[in-house]
Amino acid sequence: MAPQRTPLAALEARVEWQVLTPKQQTFLRTYIQSGVDLGTYDAVAAVRAAYNVTGNAKVLSYELLANPKIECLLALHFGWNAQDRLQARQRKSIRQLLSQVRFQLRHAEPGSVSAQRLTAQLQSLLLNQEPPVEREPEAETAVSDTRIPVGAAALVDERGVTRGYRTADGQYVQLAAVEATR
Repeated sequence: MAPQRTPLAALEARVEWQVLTPKQQTFLRTYIQSGVDLGTYDAVAAVRAAYNVTGNAKVLSYELLANPKIECLLALHFGWNAQDRLQARQRKSIRQLLSQVRFQLRHAEPGSVSAQRLTAQLQSLLLNQEPPVEREPEAETAVSDTRIPVGAAALVDERGVTRGYRTADGQYVQLAAVEATR
């Protein structure tokens, strides 16, 4: 069962309504009244009624609907609780992030590391999972080699032979083949 909607007159009597500018009040009044009368909440028409818009009223309608003061009054009107509002914000954030990731993925070089990371992020967003955390490869702590400077991370192959090291400032040093066979 849908929650009961708070009538416009009750909203206009609230303190939250009084802090709105006159144009914001006109926007919200038109927006809510059109929703009640026509069954469709038309933010663009409400912007045109409240503001002298010559350009794109759609952009201003998005900005007004995202305004916390207006959002609060709409939550009261629609009967949303705090959890409903939080979930709605999360869904909106995820939609925006999906759009950004898809855009970046279209412009990434196919097969590149960035494309692979964006694909993983897209999959985790679509599956509603946390993206995997990327970690630096851990250095071998058991390697004690006098050729490796203090603070450097040893690079060891699958047989346990030290082949080089990574310095603290991120430079890679390869040990000579003669030394590596010791």
